[in-house]
Amino acid sequence: MFNLFSLRTKLTLLITVIIIGITGGLTILSIKKEQNYHQRAIKEQGELFLDSIDVMLRNSLYSLDVNSIVKLVQEFNEHQAVIETVRVFDAEGRLLIESTEKYLPLNTQPDSFGQKIVNHQTILYQQSDDYLVAAKPIIFGQRTVGAIAIKLSKEPLKQKIAAVRSQGLIIAAVAGSGGILLALFISHSLTVPLNQLIKATHRITTGNLSYRIHLKNKDEFFLLAKEFNQMSDWLEETLKKYQENNAKLQHDLFHDNLTGLANRVYILQEIEAEIKEKKANQDHCFAVLFLDCDRFKVINDSLGHDVGDEVLINIAQRLNLCIRKHDIAARLGGDEFVILIKNLSDIKQVTQIADRILKQMSEPLILENQQLVITMSIGVVVSQENYENADDLLRDADITMYHAKQQGKAQYAIFKPIMHTQALERLEVESSLRKALEKQEFYLYYQPIISFKTSQLIGFEALLRWHHPTQGWISPATFIPIAEETGLIVSLGQWVLQEACHQISIWQSHFPFSEPLKVSVNISSFQLNQMDFVEQVKKVLEESKIKASQLNLEITETVIMNNIESTSFKLQCLQKLGVKISIDDFGTGYSSLNYLQQLPIDILKIDRSFVRRLESNPSEFQIIEAIIKLGNILGMETLAEGIETSEQYNLIQSLGVDYAQGFIFSKPLNKSLVEQTLYSLFQSSSLTWNFNDYVNTISG
Repeated sequence: MFNLFSLRTKLTLLITVIIIGITGGLTILSIKKEQNYHQRAIKEQGELFLDSIDVMLRNSLYSLDVNSIVKLVQEFNEHQAVIETVRVFDAEGRLLIESTEKYLPLNTQPDSFGQKIVNHQTILYQQSDDYLVAAKPIIFGQRTVGAIAIKLSKEPLKQKIAAVRSQGLIIAAVAGSGGILLALFISHSLTVPLNQLIKATHRITTGNLSYRIHLKNKDEFFLLAKEFNQMSDWLEETLKKYQENNAKLQHDLFHDNLTGLANRVYILQEIEAEIKEKKANQDHCFAVLFLDCDRFKVINDSLGHDVGDEVLINIAQRLNLCIRKHDIAARLGGDEFVILIKNLSDIKQVTQIADRILKQMSEPLILENQQLVITMSIGVVVSQENYENADDLLRDADITMYHAKQQGKAQYAIFKPIMHTQALERLEVESSLRKALEKQEFYLYYQPIISFKTSQLIGFEALLRWHHPTQGWISPATFIPIAEETGLIVSLGQWVLQEACHQISIWQSHFPFSEPLKVSVNISSFQLNQMDFVEQVKKVLEESKIKASQLNLEITETVIMNNIESTSFKLQCLQKLGVKISIDDFGTGYSSLNYLQQLPIDILKIDRSFVRRLESNPSEFQIIEAIIKLGNILGMETLAEGIETSEQYNLIQSLGVDYAQGFIFSKPLNKSLVEQTLYSLFQSSSLTWNFNDYVNTISG
């Protein structure tokens, strides 16, 4: 297809113009040169004729022999066809002879041209396109005797020039045609490889990186094509690597690096898509399961992060075994997982999958020669129309999972709207809890501890209470778990320890009983995990100026077993100081006898649940009896809490328990009531506790 603006057309036109220009220029130069040559030739011929006539007419002009002049001119003119006329002038410039028809004198008056010739003394020329006039004076001796003028025709010159021009045009035409052919050949040889390069470039820009250029001529275009092909090879390889890296990047963008499951970004996108589908189609149904591994932190801290990672990988593998092909399992982070169940036709499908997961997780896992049992708490949310985004749905699933944990872990719970309300209330409690210590909203209540052997008051258990400015008294069962989860329990526990020791010190100074009062303080695992916990206790004892033996730290079995080695070391350090150590709620945890006999424990505190069922369930009596015997064997004292009735009191006393506390003696007392009670005891000079008097009377 012809293109006026193509490089090929431009090259062809340029080369053609150059060749035609050169050929035309050479032709014109040749014609001009030929013209100049013939001009010189005719002049030379004129000079030759003048010299010949000069010799012939010199004597005749000198003698003014007109007949002789006529005859001579006539003879000369007849033999020279190129001469049109010959004019002869005398010394005065008068025309004597003009070789026309009869060679007769034509004028006796001086002729201006003749005079000019006579006076010129050299050859004079006049010319036009058709003729050339050459004239010169004739000198005889030192005297000018006349002049001669010859008119020469230029017709022969014109014919020769015309022939040269015709020849030049033919040459120019031939050269031009050859130039065009040459131009076409050159442009073709240049543009064909260029077109191949353009074609290859176009193929590459459209994504065909496999296209290559093949040229035969070993010229610069061949080298350019070779470099181009190498560039294409590099681009193809680079694109391949880019696509591979991009595919990996896309995979990594939407998948968890450790487990290979979908990640938060991907699962959120999928849940958003399901929510949109639900809004468009009310019959569409899906569910989201929020899963959290129970006690994963214990595994991670005790066996190391590598084992923890292996556990997470194993959980991911088990989850994939429990779901259908079109369902999606994802890891949000840490030990939190989410499962999206699509195309749900029946709520039973959700519970079946949840049951499969719980069953699959209950299978023991062997890692690092340790048999681990992984349990999961699962929160289930079935799709509803009111969800606007995935975050809200996940929030409710998380709330539901937390509810499952509160119900005892290793189970699933299905979301109910009231759970969201409870979560908001819990969030409000958490927000208020962060400011409560600073605002001095916490108080310590003290429950008396009585010795069965002496029936005397030996001390108190310090119990934390929170009085909210608007909500009133908030149960410890509500705010203690929140404090533990947020980490506020560390500062809160420290305050309880300081306040309890300080208060016992004050009471001891006000009421100096012979036997110093003791105080029991509950310690959380978060406090015990503090590196400087032993130093904190020492500092509190020093500041409060009470003896170490007056302080009893109560720790649950779970706290001890979470990190047995570190806990044992710290407890030994505390025991060396003289601090007493109690295991709180003994019998409800999972401590082994092997660990129990190695730990520095002073008192086993029998949980109130055993005491409460003592009257209705005879087996509880045997359990308490076994705990007491175990304590005696291990050299530990025992304390029964939660005694509320006389029958419980009598049964417990008969079993040989060392200490007791409960509502039968007194409910927890505020500072003022404790001081009234101590005052009464001090007035009686005895710590003997009569649970029919004192507190029951004081507290009404």
